Amino acid sequence: MQPSFLIRVPENLPPSTLHTAQAGDPDAGPNGTIHYSIQGEDIDDFFTINMTSGAVSTKRSLDREQRSNYTLIIEARDQGPFPRSSTAQLHVLVLDENDNTPTFTQKSYRTSVREGLPAGSEVTQLEAADGDEGPSGEVTFSLVDDTFGAFTVNARSGTIRTARTLDREVRTQYTFWAVATDGCARGPKSSIAKITVHVEDINDNSPMCAQSPVSAAVSAETIVNHTVATVRALDADMGENGTVVFSLSEPDMVFEVGAETGEVWLKSPLPSGFFGMRLLRVVVTDRGTPALSSTCLVLVHLLGEEEGLQFTEQVYEAAIPENSKAGTEPQ
Repeated sequence: MQPSFLIRVPENLPPSTLHTAQAGDPDAGPNGTIHYSIQGEDIDDFFTINMTSGAVSTKRSLDREQRSNYTLIIEARDQGPFPRSSTAQLHVLVLDENDNTPTFTQKSYRTSVREGLPAGSEVTQLEAADGDEGPSGEVTFSLVDDTFGAFTVNARSGTIRTARTLDREVRTQYTFWAVATDGCARGPKSSIAKITVHVEDINDNSPMCAQSPVSAAVSAETIVNHTVATVRALDADMGENGTVVFSLSEPDMVFEVGAETGEVWLKSPLPSGFFGMRLLRVVVTDRGTPALSSTCLVLVHLLGEEEGLQFTEQVYEAAIPENSKAGTEPQ
């Protein structure tokens, strides 16, 4: 049966002697002189043996991540005219060292998440690998920099989730760093990746009147199509969700409002003798789906011409006796 030996060698060890083969031959002279050689698959670049001493040495450092074990066949051969030989197996097991840094599959992650989603919603999935074995190859994840309490990461799976509901109107984008760390007890290694999260808008804000009520005044001299007031409104959403249009809550015979501008104008002359105050309700609606709206008030003071005072008769006739006392009522 072929003898077999097992040795364990740390990776990255500088070239050195690993093992010394020993063989005996009781013959004398060349018949008892032993020379050693090694055989094996793809070993020439890594191992050498001293022909006379049997010392097996490495030619260079071994890397466990490239190859974790080698099997060397050591042959001992005498120098007789009809040489005899025998072999032994030398198994070399390369031991792991924490010489690899965890590596993210991406240097940076960019993703989007809708505002308003509940806490715990998944944002993105981190992935990192470490070529070491055992604890040195086990990767855990963490977040650094201030995420404003908005995100968490599962240390084992690398899943980033929201820690609370996000509001785009408060913050539109978050940028922070994720760390991947191996589990080596002595001198753990780590790497980082940049995380950018863009918060997408939803239509969660109703238009707001810049001023309500808005006061205006018109008179009989006000010409048709003259702008008497302008309603202004703001919507904190973006895009179509933040674009507003204007309309009157009910049709009006005298006034109209511009759908895009919010300008209230006189569309027909003010009727003669019409005065007082008119309350207009202007509905401001965004273009989101579903649309949200608010109502702004416009108070229009109508300065119409009041009818003048008039006598009921053009001529009044009455008779009174002469010498009547002062204060006597005419008949």
